[in-house]
Amino acid sequence: MKARVAIPARLAGRAFSRSDAAAAGLGRDRFNGPDLQRSFRGVRSTGLDLTRTLDRARAYSARMSPHHAFSHLTAAELLGIPLPWATRQHTELHVSAPLGQPAPRVRGVAGHRGDAVAAAVVMSDGLRVLPPITVWCQLATVLNHTSMVIAGDHLLGGAFPLATPEDLAHAVREWAPRRGSALLRAALPMLRVGVDSPKETELRLLLVHFGLPEPVVNRRYFDSDGNYLGRADLSWPELWIVLEYEGDLHRTNRSVFRRDVGRRERFESAGWSVIRVTDDDLGPERARFEHTVRSRIRRQARLHGIECAV
Repeated sequence: MKARVAIPARLAGRAFSRSDAAAAGLGRDRFNGPDLQRSFRGVRSTGLDLTRTLDRARAYSARMSPHHAFSHLTAAELLGIPLPWATRQHTELHVSAPLGQPAPRVRGVAGHRGDAVAAAVVMSDGLRVLPPITVWCQLATVLNHTSMVIAGDHLLGGAFPLATPEDLAHAVREWAPRRGSALLRAALPMLRVGVDSPKETELRLLLVHFGLPEPVVNRRYFDSDGNYLGRADLSWPELWIVLEYEGDLHRTNRSVFRRDVGRRERFESAGWSVIRVTDDDLGPERARFEHTVRSRIRRQARLHGIECAV
């Protein structure tokens, strides 16, 4: 039995087109070999995990037009913009073409046309992707209000924000009257700078939904002697209330757990009331959580002589 021709090192672990294979000395039979992954028509690959959006995008990039770019949900995932679990299960890749060019029509690809692809494209992991602000606007066609605020907060957060409030305000004005513009206008005033995680946004929006005053986001606090207490996820400073979201990392990572305990003890020693929040409080225990928060607000308001109507 004739030995199978080995895949050259420069093609191993990546996707390649028929012309790439020919340039590497591989014939048609080897290109169609059963050991190669067939992700898209005219594309073969080795060593990719095609259940991952990143690897599927890498595979498609071997045949993608140089004028096209990944967009919508696919671009959001490639750029690390947080998405709801349900939307992350999509398998189609979203690819946009600029005006004047046909949208891609390939099995496994959702083609779009009309976005200013040529004018503004960023590179992410070597892939052509529409810029984060454009992607956020596109997401308004598929996400709900809470998810749009979470995504927008992500663009404004972190050590190196991907956008400024002014950038997003301009983008919302420019997006009208396209589909999703109403949701963009509704989400824009709820965005906040400096948010660290999607759960912080979800918690803030839930408190506002309860009809409570909006808490302050990630403020640093000091005691009366100037000693640093910590940065509170969310807080009502006039009521001396801090809300701290505790995810699975707080439970499974010992150093994170110890750090959070120390911060909580510092706040409580300085006279603050700390409310610990878990994922259950945002879901099945929402009614009980609302009662807890309202009771704590009333107690702190009495303690500090503040009129309160919650």
